[in-house]
Amino acid sequence: MAKLNYQYQAGSRMRPPRRDGSGKLRLLLIFVVTALITAGIIFWLVPRKTAETPDAPVTDSEIRSAEEESSAVSSGEKDEVPVPPAAGEEEKKETEEKSAVSETPAEERIAEKPAEKPAGEKFTPNDFPEKGKPWKGDPPETPPAVPESGENSAAWRSDARALTGKHLSYINKRGDVPGFSVRHRVKSGESFSKIAAKYHTTYEMIKLLSGFSAKHNTNFLNVGRNLRILPGPWHIVIEKEAKLLKLYTQSKGNDELFAVWDIGIGRQNSTPTGEFVILHRAANPPWTAPDGSIIAFGKPENPLGTRFLKLARKETPSISANGLGIHGTNDDSSVTKSLSSGCIRMKNSDVEMLFSIVPVRSRVTIRN
Repeated sequence: MAKLNYQYQAGSRMRPPRRDGSGKLRLLLIFVVTALITAGIIFWLVPRKTAETPDAPVTDSEIRSAEEESSAVSSGEKDEVPVPPAAGEEEKKETEEKSAVSETPAEERIAEKPAEKPAGEKFTPNDFPEKGKPWKGDPPETPPAVPESGENSAAWRSDARALTGKHLSYINKRGDVPGFSVRHRVKSGESFSKIAAKYHTTYEMIKLLSGFSAKHNTNFLNVGRNLRILPGPWHIVIEKEAKLLKLYTQSKGNDELFAVWDIGIGRQNSTPTGEFVILHRAANPPWTAPDGSIIAFGKPENPLGTRFLKLARKETPSISANGLGIHGTNDDSSVTKSLSSGCIRMKNSDVEMLFSIVPVRSRVTIRN
C-alpha cells in the first residue's frame, strides 16, 4: 500500500493547491462558442427578405415620351385611353344589366318584343282565356240583350235605374227609405249582430242608416237607442243575357224590386245557372290565381275589386261553388261584357252598396 506523503511546513496550516487563470479562460471560450452557435441558429431560422430587383434605368426615349404625353394632356389634345376593367367588374356589369331588365315594367318589356304576327294578320283564337286576345267560340264584346218592350227593354232599364238612384240616395243620406225601412229600439242584451240576424240585414247597413261613425267598431249597443233598419230577406236575380243584377226585397212577403245594376259575366258561357246562397262576404279580398298563387288586394293583377260575395249551391250551402262569386273589378270597361272566368263582375261602387245590404245566406238565382 502506497504511502501518502504529506509535507508540512513547520508551524503552518495545510494550504490548498495553487490555482492559475486556465479555468477562467475555458469558461470564456465556452461562452463565446455558445454565443456564436446561437447567433447562427437565429440567422438561419428568421425569414430573410428577398432581394428586390432594382428598377430598370429609364431611357431617354421614355423620358421624351412621358414629356410629350404630359404636354398633350395639359393642352387637351390627347384622346382618352380606355382603362381596362378590373377583375370581376365585367361580371358585375352584366349582373346589373340583367337586374335592370328584370326591373323594367312588364308593359315595357312586352313592347320591346318583336310582333308575334305580321301586321294585319289576326291572332288565332285561344283555347284558354288570355288578356288582349280572342277566345274560341265566345265574342267577348257581346252586348246585353235588350228587347223592344217589356222587362229589360231600354225603357224598363231607364225606369229601373231611376228607381235604384232614388232608393240609394236615401241610404247615402243616412235616413229612412220610404216604404222599406223600419225603426227598432235596442233592448237589453241586443247587439248589432243579433239585430242584423233578426231582420235579415247587415250590421254595416244598420250603422250606415243609424248615423254611427265609421270608426265605431264595437258590437254592443246602448239600451233604448233608436235604430233604422232596412230589412230583408233579400233575393238577388242575375240574368246573363240581359247582363243585369236585380235586387229584390222580400220583407213584405213577395219579391219587390229595390235596385238594378249592370254586370259582366263569364266567357264562353262559363257562368253557371241555378239556385245559390251567399256563403261568405269579404272586403278588400285577395285573389287566388289559376296557378295557386295568392295575389293581394290592391295589386294590378288582382281582378276582384273591393268586395267579394262567395256563392254556394243551394243544396250544398256550406261548400263553395268552385270559387263562383259576385265581385268588383279593376276594369270598369269589363262590365256588360263576357270576360271573366265565370264570376259576376260589378263596378266597385255598385258591389260595395250590394255588399252593405245583403247578408250571408241570402238567396241568389242565376238564369239565362
